[in-house]
Amino acid sequence: MHNLNGRDNSTVNLARTSCVLKIGWQGQLLGGLMLLGMLLVALWFHTPLKAAVAQEQNVSESYQQIVVQPGDTLWEISTRLAQDNNRASVLDQIMAYNNLETSELEVGQTLYVPFVQDQLNAH
Repeated sequence: MHNLNGRDNSTVNLARTSCVLKIGWQGQLLGGLMLLGMLLVALWFHTPLKAAVAQEQNVSESYQQIVVQPGDTLWEISTRLAQDNNRASVLDQIMAYNNLETSELEVGQTLYVPFVQDQLNAH
């Protein structure tokens, strides 16, 4: 049937199917933890790779390798290398470049420190 406007007035029932997945709070928590875990794993593997690439590029250009001797401390090494520069800044560079979380050193440990030409001539 058509009305005066030319439209069909008959009703057609279309079956709608919808799939609703309901996840409880435990499922949401588990999903969130899994996502967080994957993110942490990605960051864990990305950081050492990034440091290794930086190390390969910069060691020969601006860093020298030293071996920690008995009685050496990061502050003493930083003081020796800083010359007229800020010792704390040099210490921060050493810690960052060597991925050190604390200032504790072990005798025989290899460190990369900022390259200082005059320091090489002094020893």
